[in-house]
Amino acid sequence: NCLIAFAENIKFKDLSLKAIRYVAHCTHNLAQGKVCPLQENNNENDSMIIFFDNDLHVKLWFAILSGLVRVVNHKNTDVRTCALDELFHLLKTYGIHFSSGLWELIIKLILLPMFDNIKFAGISDSTRSQKQNQENESSITMCLNILTPTIELFSLYFERLLFLTEQILFSLGSCIFVENESVSSIAATCLLQMIMLNNVKWRYDSWSLIFNTFKILIDKNFPNELISISSRVDKIENKNESENENENNSGLLKTHDHLNNSTSDIGSKIESNIIVQQMRQQLVNFHINKLERINYELKIDAQLN
Repeated sequence: NCLIAFAENIKFKDLSLKAIRYVAHCTHNLAQGKVCPLQENNNENDSMIIFFDNDLHVKLWFAILSGLVRVVNHKNTDVRTCALDELFHLLKTYGIHFSSGLWELIIKLILLPMFDNIKFAGISDSTRSQKQNQENESSITMCLNILTPTIELFSLYFERLLFLTEQILFSLGSCIFVENESVSSIAATCLLQMIMLNNVKWRYDSWSLIFNTFKILIDKNFPNELISISSRVDKIENKNESENENENNSGLLKTHDHLNNSTSDIGSKIESNIIVQQMRQQLVNFHINKLERINYELKIDAQLN
């Protein structure tokens, strides 16, 4: 915590960078058993695992990892980048020693919450000042750098993280449905990359999970506003002719105003849905000979959509 406090200081960049390097040194000592006794593991299949989801190991590792996540929000770009690089370097280097239980806590409580920053950074706001927009662009750049190493991490420890596939897929997919087109496009590319990188590793039930995740994302982010507006217009136009024409015109004007106000949001949802549909189609075409018979329904559904 002391080193993280030094790293978070906003006046002395060199001090922050030096503190991050010391955090890495502390991590090395922890992995070497110099901080706490390492647990013996008699499991021949996972003989490399020496850190588990017990209270002591969680406390020590989370002090390091959550501390680096805090520094990722630093105002200085160099410090943010250094903290982010060190975070993923530590996970890639020492992740082989983590049990599935410890990995689950790290993914859910350390990595996936950072995806919320991507969703927030992707929000377009015309009322922002130029300075705020510049800060937002910088934030977007930093947040997007989270996606690629997360995919690499999942591929590196695929077998150990496979049971978390649904949560990771859904979190990545959710980043596609932000207003910022650049964020949406890159998130879609990373999601597709995650699936394609592990092409030969996915099990048959994993393919069902992947396509079902696409379906959930599409259904959840469907532009229902179009249906509600269309229904409202039909009701107004089908009103009894004996009613006041001015009332009908007023209703149509209100509906028109509502449509204008919703245009940006509706357009963003439509574009994001098209991206996900295209990704699903691409995967079906690429793997059509590999997917099991039980997935024929998924293939047909993807083709029809």
